Amino acid sequence: MKQKSLGRGIVILSISSIILKLLSSIYMPILSLILKDEGMAIYNIGYNYFVFLFAITSLGFQPVITKLVVEEKTKKSGRVFEVLNESKRFLMILGAIVSILFIILSKSLSVIANSKDVINVIIFLAPAIFFAAVLTSYRGFFQGDNNIDDLVISNIIEQVFNVAISLIFASLLIKVSISFGSAGGTIGTTIGAIGAIMFLRYSLNRRYPEYKKSYDNRILKRLLITSIPFVLIAAIQNLSNIVDTVAVKNLVGIDSDIKIATLGYYLSIVNIPLVIITSLGVGIYPKIIEGYVKKDKDELTVQTSYCYKLIYTITIPSICGIMIFAKDIFKFLYGRNFGSEILMIGAIALIFMSLSTIQNIIIQGINELKYIISVGILSILIKTALNLMLIRIDNINVIGSVISTIVALAVVSNLNHIKLEKAFEVKIPLVRQGRKALLASIIMSISLILIRYVFLNNFIVNNYTRVNVGIILFLLIIIGGIIYFVALLFIGGITKYELDIVSIKIYEKLPKGLKDKVVIQ
Repeated sequence: MKQKSLGRGIVILSISSIILKLLSSIYMPILSLILKDEGMAIYNIGYNYFVFLFAITSLGFQPVITKLVVEEKTKKSGRVFEVLNESKRFLMILGAIVSILFIILSKSLSVIANSKDVINVIIFLAPAIFFAAVLTSYRGFFQGDNNIDDLVISNIIEQVFNVAISLIFASLLIKVSISFGSAGGTIGTTIGAIGAIMFLRYSLNRRYPEYKKSYDNRILKRLLITSIPFVLIAAIQNLSNIVDTVAVKNLVGIDSDIKIATLGYYLSIVNIPLVIITSLGVGIYPKIIEGYVKKDKDELTVQTSYCYKLIYTITIPSICGIMIFAKDIFKFLYGRNFGSEILMIGAIALIFMSLSTIQNIIIQGINELKYIISVGILSILIKTALNLMLIRIDNINVIGSVISTIVALAVVSNLNHIKLEKAFEVKIPLVRQGRKALLASIIMSISLILIRYVFLNNFIVNNYTRVNVGIILFLLIIIGGIIYFVALLFIGGITKYELDIVSIKIYEKLPKGLKDKVVIQ
């Protein structure tokens, strides 16, 4: 794989994902104003159930569809459209069955979560499972065909509809009850999926005039056989949030709803930088499969090291920024300081989330699926055990779920790295790739701490409103980004090749003093 091709795809996906997450970062605070903490707790519990089922019916199948498309293209078999048609037909049936079961089991699921109000949320979310499953067949096809542009547009359409419709119905139905308001906040999930399906169907007919509705039972058989471990992997990886919410709801005696809501707020913030890593995974997966099919271990090793470097370059400064501004972030987004300590500690999980995400994608690409399942089960066991021990302790409480996440993901990341080194039969540097990013982040952090807590502290304390904090945060984020970029340049952490991946104009427009610091490869 050419890194430049991968990098451009990542840039496109990352920019769109950041835009979508900014939409989400606006959406969650507004939704929290409408629903309050009690309503957000109901929303989070129901949505965590949905995400688990979405993983089984959609996330678990998308990499399989992508894999089959890439394989058929590589073999030039002429059966690429059969992959789309067979997967769509099967997922329509599966999605319908799971949606109906979700409604039937809504009461039992509410008992497990110790929240009868979550029943309405489950019922309102059930149709989204069906449409998300259908959407997955299209996205798996477009990803396998490396059609990034249409994937990006479909993501934007889905999220815009999701945000707008959810907020409208939440504000309307909250007048009926908190339970209905929480359920209304999920309606956009279904409408967004429908909008994305309509766009991809249009794009399919426009871009592929040779498309025809042909079927092949051999493709369906391969889909079913191949998908089993992927579905198990997706289910295990998305069980974590259910484990957290159920544990907090049942183990925390006082203010459990507030604490469940706060966990949701924390994850919505941490997920903003994580979307870039997810985009990296979407971009690299087809190429990992191609490298594996061609048995090119050297190229797979280069790609893995390159991914590690990108992960550190993105996550380390993000962690530092989140920890420095945790209180200000919560004040700006949610109008309070409570929960900032969860964000401050939980930011550490970002690096292990990122590493394990990319590692799992690479390991899936080389067909070591049983390994991922076993490690995933181990991580859930570790997390559950630590939750049971820590959450019930008054001085730790809900922070225990964050600590358990960090420990479980740290174990998984290290085990995955060992597995990759054995699979590629080569030593892959894990920590060394992040040294320059860490040094640049330290320089950035010291600068931001001085600006925030020395030069601006008195002004902020005397004018501690959401608007003022938001303006200052925005300015400091820009300043921090510039300091980090310049520091990274001065210590040789950026190559011209990497700048050209984003845009060849960046290098040309740099001042001569900075241009001389760029590593030429």
